[in-house]
Amino acid sequence: MTRYKDGETTHYNQSLKDWYVPLMWKQVQDESKYWERKSAIEKFNKENKWRKRGLALIPTKFGISFTAVWLNQAGALVHIYHDGSVLLAHGGTEMVSLSYNSKHSTASNTITSRAKASTPR
Repeated sequence: MTRYKDGETTHYNQSLKDWYVPLMWKQVQDESKYWERKSAIEKFNKENKWRKRGLALIPTKFGISFTAVWLNQAGALVHIYHDGSVLLAHGGTEMVSLSYNSKHSTASNTITSRAKASTPR
Protein backbone atom coordinates (compact mmCIF):
# COMPACT_ATOMS: atom_id res chain seq x y z
CA MET A 1 0.00 0.00 0.00
CA THR A 2 1.28 3.44 -0.90
CA ARG A 3 0.96 5.97 1.89
CA TYR A 4 2.17 9.50 2.25
CA LYS A 5 4.72 10.64 4.81
CA ASP A 6 4.70 13.82 6.88
CA GLY A 7 5.89 16.79 4.82
CA GLU A 8 5.10 15.28 1.41
CA THR A 9 2.82 16.97 -1.12
CA THR A 10 -0.28 15.33 -2.57
CA HIS A 11 -1.23 15.40 -6.24
CA TYR A 12 -3.66 18.20 -5.26
CA ASN A 13 -0.55 20.20 -4.34
CA GLN A 14 -1.49 20.12 -0.65
CA SER A 15 1.39 19.92 1.81
CA LEU A 16 0.93 17.32 4.55
CA LYS A 17 1.65 18.71 7.99
CA ASP A 18 0.93 16.95 11.27
CA TRP A 19 0.41 13.70 9.35
CA TYR A 20 -1.12 11.21 11.80
CA VAL A 21 -2.48 8.65 9.35
CA PRO A 22 0.12 5.94 10.15
CA LEU A 23 -0.74 6.25 13.87
CA MET A 24 -4.48 6.17 13.12
CA TRP A 25 -4.02 3.17 10.81
CA LYS A 26 -2.32 1.25 13.61
CA GLN A 27 -4.99 2.35 16.12
CA VAL A 28 -7.79 1.11 13.85
CA GLN A 29 -6.12 -2.29 13.56
CA ASP A 30 -5.41 -2.53 17.29
CA GLU A 31 -8.75 -1.25 18.62
CA SER A 32 -10.81 -3.36 16.20
CA LYS A 33 -8.65 -6.43 16.91
CA TYR A 34 -8.39 -6.70 13.15
CA TRP A 35 -5.68 -9.38 12.98
CA GLU A 36 -7.39 -11.59 15.59
CA ARG A 37 -10.68 -11.31 13.72
CA LYS A 38 -8.95 -11.90 10.37
CA SER A 39 -7.38 -15.12 11.73
CA ALA A 40 -10.75 -16.31 13.05
CA ILE A 41 -12.32 -15.65 9.65
CA GLU A 42 -9.57 -17.55 7.83
CA LYS A 43 -10.11 -20.49 10.21
CA PHE A 44 -13.89 -20.33 9.62
CA ASN A 45 -13.38 -20.27 5.84
CA LYS A 46 -11.11 -23.34 5.96
CA GLU A 47 -13.68 -25.24 8.02
CA ASN A 48 -16.71 -24.27 5.89
CA LYS A 49 -16.89 -25.30 2.27
CA TRP A 50 -20.00 -23.30 1.27
CA ARG A 51 -20.21 -20.45 3.75
CA LYS A 52 -17.49 -17.82 3.67
CA ARG A 53 -16.74 -14.64 5.57
CA GLY A 54 -14.53 -11.68 4.84
CA LEU A 55 -12.98 -8.67 6.49
CA ALA A 56 -10.91 -5.86 5.02
CA LEU A 57 -9.41 -2.50 5.90
CA ILE A 58 -9.39 -0.27 2.84
CA PRO A 59 -7.67 3.12 2.93
CA THR A 60 -9.26 5.67 0.62
CA LYS A 61 -8.59 9.27 -0.22
CA PHE A 62 -10.24 12.04 -2.11
CA GLY A 63 -9.78 15.78 -2.24
CA ILE A 64 -12.08 17.95 -0.19
CA SER A 65 -11.54 20.64 -2.80
CA PHE A 66 -9.33 21.08 -5.78
CA THR A 67 -6.76 23.73 -6.58
CA ALA A 68 -8.23 23.90 -10.10
CA VAL A 69 -11.40 25.97 -9.60
CA TRP A 70 -13.17 24.38 -12.57
CA LEU A 71 -13.05 21.02 -10.76
CA ASN A 72 -15.14 22.46 -7.90
CA GLN A 73 -18.28 22.40 -10.02
CA ALA A 74 -21.20 20.13 -9.42
CA GLY A 75 -24.46 19.17 -11.00
CA ALA A 76 -27.62 17.31 -10.17
CA LEU A 77 -30.44 15.67 -12.08
CA VAL A 78 -33.91 16.21 -10.60
CA HIS A 79 -36.93 14.13 -11.65
CA ILE A 80 -40.35 15.33 -10.55
CA TYR A 81 -43.02 12.68 -11.07
CA HIS A 82 -46.77 13.12 -11.59
CA ASP A 83 -47.53 11.77 -8.12
CA GLY A 84 -45.41 14.56 -6.60
CA SER A 85 -42.43 12.40 -5.67
CA VAL A 86 -38.96 13.68 -6.45
CA LEU A 87 -35.74 11.85 -7.33
CA LEU A 88 -32.45 13.71 -6.97
CA ALA A 89 -29.30 12.18 -8.46
CA HIS A 90 -25.89 13.79 -7.86
CA GLY A 91 -22.26 12.81 -8.11
CA GLY A 92 -21.23 14.15 -4.71
CA THR A 93 -19.15 12.19 -2.25
CA GLU A 94 -21.07 11.41 0.91
CA MET A 95 -19.52 12.47 4.21
CA VAL A 96 -21.64 11.81 7.28
CA SER A 97 -24.88 12.52 5.36
CA LEU A 98 -23.98 16.20 4.99
CA SER A 99 -23.78 16.11 1.20
CA TYR A 100 -26.99 14.10 0.90
CA ASN A 101 -28.96 16.25 3.34
CA SER A 102 -27.65 19.52 1.93
CA LYS A 103 -28.55 18.70 -1.67
CA HIS A 104 -31.96 17.32 -0.80
CA SER A 105 -32.75 20.29 1.44
CA THR A 106 -31.75 22.71 -1.33
CA ALA A 107 -33.84 20.85 -3.90
CA SER A 108 -36.82 20.70 -1.55
CA ASN A 109 -36.66 24.41 -0.71
CA THR A 110 -36.29 25.36 -4.38
CA ILE A 111 -39.17 23.18 -5.52
CA THR A 112 -41.41 24.41 -2.68
CA SER A 113 -40.68 28.10 -3.32
CA ARG A 114 -41.21 27.70 -7.08
CA ALA A 115 -44.46 25.81 -6.51
CA LYS A 116 -45.75 28.56 -4.20
CA ALA A 117 -44.75 31.26 -6.71
CA SER A 118 -46.58 29.53 -9.58
CA THR A 119 -49.77 28.66 -7.63
CA PRO A 120 -52.72 30.83 -8.76
CA ARG A 121 -54.23 32.93 -5.97
